[in-house]
Amino acid sequence: MPVSSRHVLLWAMLALALWTAGAFLLPLVFGVILAIALWPLNQRWAGPGDGLRRRVFVPLGITLATGLAFILPLTVALIEVAAQGQALLDWLSRAQTIGVPAPDWLPGLPLVGHRAALWWQLHLQQPDALMNGMTESALGTAAEWALATGSGILSRSLLLLVGLMALFFILRDGEKLGAQARSLAQHQLGPFGERFSDELVMAVRGTVIGTIVVAIAEGALIGGAYAIAGVPHPVFLGFLTAAFAMLPFGAWAVFSVVSVYLAITGQPFSAALLFAYGAAVMVIGDNFVTPYLVGAKLHLPLLFAFIGVFGGLGSFGLVGIFVGPVIMAGLLIVIRELWPSDSEATV
Repeated sequence: MPVSSRHVLLWAMLALALWTAGAFLLPLVFGVILAIALWPLNQRWAGPGDGLRRRVFVPLGITLATGLAFILPLTVALIEVAAQGQALLDWLSRAQTIGVPAPDWLPGLPLVGHRAALWWQLHLQQPDALMNGMTESALGTAAEWALATGSGILSRSLLLLVGLMALFFILRDGEKLGAQARSLAQHQLGPFGERFSDELVMAVRGTVIGTIVVAIAEGALIGGAYAIAGVPHPVFLGFLTAAFAMLPFGAWAVFSVVSVYLAITGQPFSAALLFAYGAAVMVIGDNFVTPYLVGAKLHLPLLFAFIGVFGGLGSFGLVGIFVGPVIMAGLLIVIRELWPSDSEATV
């Protein structure tokens, strides 16, 4: 069979395989990214040889631990949301019976305080001011949200399972798969192919470390400040801060809202301290810790990181938080290869 015919057959089968696996491509890519990031840990724990420890026990243990790391925060968040949903329904029931008293600080607002207090007294403070229709609407909305959330959790649980399966098999057969990938890259791209694959692997590890590890640390540190400041539900807010810390400026939004809550509830000094502490944690984490862990050469510029994260979110969903920056890192590697800076050209 001529070479051109083999290439046509290869690309045709590849296109057919991608079309067949289209619904599972993102979790598969996510599994590959996690496997590349966790590969050094797998190698360290597996040790030499090719026994059950290396082929089964260590990859399976890492896979189960990774799954737990995703499931545990989600479980805590769902429990907290359910509890808050019940608290909201209880509040609506009380408000329907006795009304909602105006906060003490409302009349003191400049310019609009008096009118705001009168409006509150007329529409919210009187019993039965909140109409039954509003309560029924809230109950209906809550039921629809619960149904949609349950359906989304089931579908994403399947995708997570596929990603974890890919993680296990790649950790188990990583050496063989890595050698094949390097050989293919070198065959298709020449000497640059091997360098590209090595730098892309480093970029993937740096992206995961810089995204997950730093976000968890920032969420834990700021979550401890929530507890010290006496903010309700500090554990849930700590998880929320860690989750939003994976987005550019995300954690800033969370602890800023919490600081505003403290100020509104009569704790302006605690609010100022919390905001200053959160800002210090974020500045140190984003400008010193992340570049140290990732490496200055692989650290994405802010614009690239911003486009990678939010563009990835828009294109690929939550998995895009990791896929988008990896794509931007790959683009940077190609740009540096085609147009090296003076310092790189002299190396």
